[in-house]
Amino acid sequence: MKRLLRAFTLLFVVVFAAACNADKEEVAPVTFTGTWQLATYEPGLVGRVYSANELTYQQYYTLSADSTFRKFRSSGEEATGTFTRKYRDGKNYIALEYLDVKEQKGGFSIAASCSPNQTYLCLNPDGTLSDNNLACDVGNDIYKKIKEVK
Repeated sequence: MKRLLRAFTLLFVVVFAAACNADKEEVAPVTFTGTWQLATYEPGLVGRVYSANELTYQQYYTLSADSTFRKFRSSGEEATGTFTRKYRDGKNYIALEYLDVKEQKGGFSIAASCSPNQTYLCLNPDGTLSDNNLACDVGNDIYKKIKEVK
C-alpha cells in the first residue's frame, strides 16, 4: 500500500510540475515600441486588400516603453490606453486596453475590435503587426513600423 501511495504521490508531483510549466507564458524579448503605420486593410467578405494609399485616411499606433499607446487617424480620431505583452503558441502579442476614445460622429470607430475596449495585435514573422478582426467582421489591419520610440 505504501508503494502505491508513493507511486501516486510521485506521479502527482510530476504532473503538477509539468502543468505549472505549461501554463507559464513568458514574453519573448521583442520590441513593440515605436510608431506603426497602417500598411494594408482587408475589410473581409469583399475579397480585396486595400493599401494605405487607397484609403481616405492614414492610421497609426505609437507604442511607448511605459506600456501606454496612442492610436490615431489623420482624420482626427484618437484613442489612448495601456498594453500588456503576451506570448502564446510561439507568437508574440500585445493586448491593448482603450482608456480614452475621441471620435468624430458618423465615422468608423477607431476602437472597433472583437472585444469591447480591447484589441490584440500579433507580431508576424515578417515584422508587421496585425489585429486580424475578420472573425467578427471588423477587418484586418496590417501595420509596419516606421519609427523607433525610446
